[in-house]
Amino acid sequence: MFNSFINYFIRHSAITNWIMLVICIGGIFALFNLNKRLDPKLEIENIEIDVPYPGASSIEVEEGIVTKIEENLRGLEGIDKIVSTSQDNWGYVSVRMNPDYDIDKVMQNIKNSVNSINSYPTDAEKPIVYQSTMWNRAIMLSINGPDDLFTLKRIVEEFRDELLRTGKISNIRTWGLPVREISIEVSPDDLIRYKLTVNEIAQAIRNSNLNISSGSVLTDQELILIRSYNKKYQAKDLEGIEVVSSINGEKILLSDICTIVEQWPENRFFSEYNGRRSVGFNVMYNNVEDVIEIDEITLKMIEKYEQKYAGLVNFNIFIRETDELQERIDLLSQNGIIGLVMVLVVLGIFLNSRLSFWVALGIPISLLGMFFMLWLTDISINQFSLFGMIMVIGILVDDGIIIGESIYSHWEKEGKT
Repeated sequence: MFNSFINYFIRHSAITNWIMLVICIGGIFALFNLNKRLDPKLEIENIEIDVPYPGASSIEVEEGIVTKIEENLRGLEGIDKIVSTSQDNWGYVSVRMNPDYDIDKVMQNIKNSVNSINSYPTDAEKPIVYQSTMWNRAIMLSINGPDDLFTLKRIVEEFRDELLRTGKISNIRTWGLPVREISIEVSPDDLIRYKLTVNEIAQAIRNSNLNISSGSVLTDQELILIRSYNKKYQAKDLEGIEVVSSINGEKILLSDICTIVEQWPENRFFSEYNGRRSVGFNVMYNNVEDVIEIDEITLKMIEKYEQKYAGLVNFNIFIRETDELQERIDLLSQNGIIGLVMVLVVLGIFLNSRLSFWVALGIPISLLGMFFMLWLTDISINQFSLFGMIMVIGILVDDGIIIGESIYSHWEKEGKT
């Protein structure tokens, strides 16, 4: 049967040529669409549930949120283990799945179960349910800048936001830049003078610093959403908050009785590089992102910002995870070219130039076919698959020479040289 299969393609050479053309087109398409990673893709079979609870202690988070979620999740199909953490202002539940169950179905069941709880504390925010993602580092760098943290923060945020806007990078982790604070200080004399308490001032700030949804209005032509956006993020925006308003029109603003300052925390964590303030970056990638593409985008962005803020900030690259991967890609390319030339030269000199061309052509066609199969099976180009490709090139070269010599010997026997 195998011989008849080969004989069929020998008699119908046009079909063979079309198949080779399709393999080449599919392989070239796959080569430009395959993800390049350091390690093979790894799916994490964990589902995470985050519930922010601002102002609550860890015990309040445990009793008001975490325990209720755990009780509601018990008995759901597909759940292997539940691990929870309660801390100030935050509740966290990690659900480990049974690998035999469909993750989309289990996640939907968990979402329905978590959202069905109607006894969450009023100040708790809506639970966030998501599947864990395996994140890997593509490049680690630092930005060294002026001692003025506000200036450094502005440049760091501008650099980070522009990287995220490329659409190719979705996760950037930074360290060395503390979270700024807005300090509101009131003197005891002002509290006595205006007959106020600290709690009343705090409540006035909370009531005036909210984004509120007030429903919607349905007309004949459109649906009008009613929203109030009063969330304030700058110290100067808080100055106009009304703390007291009397019937006669007298108003006491927050700036009248308080000193409002935007500052950095006194016990802040910070990093330095060569005596200058420094902010570190880890640019990450997930299972669907290309590490080499991310590396190239980051390097171009660094070059752009070094020119834009010349003399003000410096960039230092500590780790490029793509170095080893790029070395293996270069090794694969070199071995492929060397193998191709070797087949052309050896068979061309000792056998036949036409035969050497067609045998050598089998090497790139085989590799392109392999790339197409990798794309179909959602396998990335990584250190392990590249090692296999390098091994396969040696096999292709050896087989090509042996098959070419066998074909030539058959031609000689039949007198067709």
